Amino acid sequence: METEPTGFPRPSWIEWLCLPAGVYLALHYAWLLDDGYVYFKYVDNLLFLGHGLVYNPGESVEGISSPGWTLLLAALRSAEIGYWTLLRGIAVAAYAVFWATLVSLRGATSPARDAPVVSFPLVYLTFHYGVGCYWTSGTESPLGLVIAAAHALFVVRPSSRPATVAVALGPLVRHELALPFLAAFAWKWRRERRFPLGMLLLAGVPMAAWMLFRVRQYADLFPSTFYLKDTVDVAQGWAYVVDTAGPYLVAVWAPTLAVLWFVVRGRMGRASLGRERLVQLGLAALVVAYVVKIGGDARHFRYLAFPFVLLCCAGSGVLETAVLRVAPRRGAALAAVVAVAVAALAFSRGPRQLDVHPFRLPPGARLVDKIADAAHHRIHADLPRLSPWESGDAIEMLPRYEELRDRDGEIPIGGVVAHFICWKLYERPDRWATHSLGLTDMILARTVMPADRPSHKNGLKPLARDLALVQHWRGSDPPSPGLHRRAVEAGVAAPWIAANLETIEALERKMYNRHDLLENLKLAFTFPGRIVP
Repeated sequence: METEPTGFPRPSWIEWLCLPAGVYLALHYAWLLDDGYVYFKYVDNLLFLGHGLVYNPGESVEGISSPGWTLLLAALRSAEIGYWTLLRGIAVAAYAVFWATLVSLRGATSPARDAPVVSFPLVYLTFHYGVGCYWTSGTESPLGLVIAAAHALFVVRPSSRPATVAVALGPLVRHELALPFLAAFAWKWRRERRFPLGMLLLAGVPMAAWMLFRVRQYADLFPSTFYLKDTVDVAQGWAYVVDTAGPYLVAVWAPTLAVLWFVVRGRMGRASLGRERLVQLGLAALVVAYVVKIGGDARHFRYLAFPFVLLCCAGSGVLETAVLRVAPRRGAALAAVVAVAVAALAFSRGPRQLDVHPFRLPPGARLVDKIADAAHHRIHADLPRLSPWESGDAIEMLPRYEELRDRDGEIPIGGVVAHFICWKLYERPDRWATHSLGLTDMILARTVMPADRPSHKNGLKPLARDLALVQHWRGSDPPSPGLHRRAVEAGVAAPWIAANLETIEALERKMYNRHDLLENLKLAFTFPGRIVP
């Protein structure tokens, strides 16, 4: 077996230019997806309000999709850093790690140490609008981008410890990243012909710890969001793939790179990496298949960012070799021209949801195939307007918490607020919050309801109001098992609650559990049926 290239390669001037450009674009495109406020509420309840890692006090529901992102936010937020500052700091750090990973990938895939550098993945992804948007958003997306680059490097250089750690932690960041992790694990096992126990422990110990916490805290094996989004909508999922691939001309540049590789692979030597490139594409295909199965996402590009990065990385080193072949004596000049062309291609493209170039951050956006762009959230009337360059005081809740505390240092919970805008629920820590799209509600998440668009089941909104009425009727009494039965007997519960009372009571035992591990383990392996309104 050939020896792997080691060490961090010296970045070229083209790569050095990408570093400040990528940081600037990450900040310029900075935005906050409304779903981010779900994480903020969980984290603030844990750190500042004394309720634990919950959405509502006394109600154990795991309405978060990424344990890894939650833990990172909690660690940083414990220093009382404002979320808007925190998110942009993570964006800068994540892009820097991404940059270093792709420079390392270029070093492992260049045909020669003195090859003129184009670094297609780094240049293209640095100036790509979709990637630039998802260094922020308030969700786990920046971690997903870094992990995608780490998978690409890991396939080429399985001995890389940073890449191994990032790949192993993938399932803790997004559950579907267990698919590429398992494939990458198998690849390392086959390539090195020994069982990669260390990699398995890196992945298994954190996940086992979180599963233990999940059972003890939430009495379940899966987060509530799993039940809400576990659907099959292949047609919408394929529309999501088209929405991502079409505007960015993937059908043009991806085959072009493939043909170039086929032509120049003889000159690449150890860097030809035919099997490795196929493995990278295979990892990407696993995630694409999952995204197509669930119907994609309501936001442009987000769920396909991981496979998109891997697709680009499969072409690493190809343009450098082509430049050497075409202009062996003036390769540096031609490499600069090609790099500028790649950057221009990436920067010039934008989503179908926008009529003007996204760099201008337009004042309007529209839905296309039920999919919105980040711009839709930047201008949403119910969300705070945040400039990429401001401090973020408009969303800082710490002063508000102090205003609401009583003499005992508690924030009294008086009344109920039901809304589908996560910000509206986050800004009211003195109200019981019912998310009317079911993101944080165990009952709504398990209710049979067709989706109007991915992750958006508007038919749940009237049901959410019915549940809010039950909570309002509860008054100041702590929530407990039997709540909905008492509401039915008192005549304040909607008919669908009475019709599904047995299932709802099974869910109550999970929601209002006593955090006894053995008792909750039994509850976790009970699987209430779906609720039919």
